[in-house]
Amino acid sequence: MDLRQLDIVRRVAETGSFTAAARALNVSQSAVSRQVLQLEEELGEPAFLRLGRKVRLTAAGQSLLDLSRRVLADVQDTTRGIRDEQQSPSGTLHLAGGMTVCLHVFPALLKEFRRRQPRIDVKLTTGATSHLLERLRSGTLDVGLLTLPVEGADLVQVPAIREELLLVMHPSHRLAKKRRIVPADLHKQS
Repeated sequence: MDLRQLDIVRRVAETGSFTAAARALNVSQSAVSRQVLQLEEELGEPAFLRLGRKVRLTAAGQSLLDLSRRVLADVQDTTRGIRDEQQSPSGTLHLAGGMTVCLHVFPALLKEFRRRQPRIDVKLTTGATSHLLERLRSGTLDVGLLTLPVEGADLVQVPAIREELLLVMHPSHRLAKKRRIVPADLHKQS
């Protein structure tokens, strides 16, 4: 018994005739009859009662039809799953970031990323920016989320997150009275 024979049994049962099943399968009526006969010989039992040009399932035929529907549905599900996996990205993403980014930014981003891309394995690397830049340039890291400006035209920089930095000081500090502080105000602070 093979899948083709099970498909033929299903088509004959659905159409009620060998000729209509052959037409639906784009094969000759004799090919359908031959496959059904081989299957019946293998089982030692008829699958169909032949009533002129029409056929009716026997108990064995009904069992074969049930089996056919289950097996062919499983085959379709499996092939669909394989096709879906081929269309879904997979592999490893080597991601880099400083300690602060790894602790405070990546957890929420990676949770959402994993939900959307479950087949991609993320390898996270942290360290000093200079070390991470070397690894990005050498290709051992794919992408990095860094907080410092990067020098050099050999890497592409895309702004990703804008954050507000707060200057914290004692209320008696001379800058505490200013409403707005610019980088020049911090010059020569000890």
